Amino acid sequence: MQWGDTSLVKSELLAFRMALKQGKYEYLHLLSGQDLPLKDQDYIHGFFNSLKKGINLVGFAQGEFNKNDLAEKTDYYHFFIGKYRYPLRYIRGLFTVYRNTMVHLQKTIGFKRKWDMKLYKGSEWVSITSEFAKYLVDNEDLILKMFRYVSCADEIYKQTFIMASPYKETIFDTTLDFAGMTVKSTGLAGVHTHGIAMILMS
Repeated sequence: MQWGDTSLVKSELLAFRMALKQGKYEYLHLLSGQDLPLKDQDYIHGFFNSLKKGINLVGFAQGEFNKNDLAEKTDYYHFFIGKYRYPLRYIRGLFTVYRNTMVHLQKTIGFKRKWDMKLYKGSEWVSITSEFAKYLVDNEDLILKMFRYVSCADEIYKQTFIMASPYKETIFDTTLDFAGMTVKSTGLAGVHTHGIAMILMS
């Protein structure tokens, strides 16, 4: 599993698949291996119990910077993404020169990739329902094919697929931070009982 590479997308989808096999959970939480919940279980469960059933917490990046960043990562083919952090500096440098040269060449000739879906970008870390997780797993082949040469696809595929799915209406647009639990006011209400599966990605 390499930073910025589709191997990270594969790992996430595998984690979702394995969690779904363990039983029925209301939510699957994708967290960084560096995330440490500072609130107790009762507080965390209480927060999710306050949400309307079926809500997916998926963050979307806003602003001109993120718009340009999304275009840079998806308009062109990015090769050798998995070598971004190759341990040998000189070899890593060669891959970087080749990758940057290929992107520059695509820009020079006016090439841009065509997409059948509108693309979105946001945080890799999400809290999603088992139903949406299954939707992603069921579309694994398409996801991996679409994002094979996209840089940091882990920050793009979940947002893109939820916006192109029936789950679009279930989005709670925020990045959930268990340390502060700061969220936007959405008017969503309702109480339900759920299980929580924590998926840690280091």
